[in-house]
Amino acid sequence: MLGEEFSQNKKYSIRYYESFAPFKVNWTMPGDESCKPIWVRLYNDSGNKINEVFSNNCELENEITWLEKEVILPDGNTIWALE
Repeated sequence: MLGEEFSQNKKYSIRYYESFAPFKVNWTMPGDESCKPIWVRLYNDSGNKINEVFSNNCELENEITWLEKEVILPDGNTIWALE
């Protein structure tokens, strides 16, 4: 696991996992090793995975926005409803 961030009430967490995707092409500039494919997953406080998205860490430029009934991922486009 690369990292984890919790909602304010600690009921949910976003976890980042490194991905080994040999068939997924990730275009970067020559010599640029900073963009890597990762899994971003949403878990509840029981440890159950609720949702996931495959991304790369360069698309995750913003902060996670936790709202009462949804979470907006750092890519700014992925919005998941909270149970």
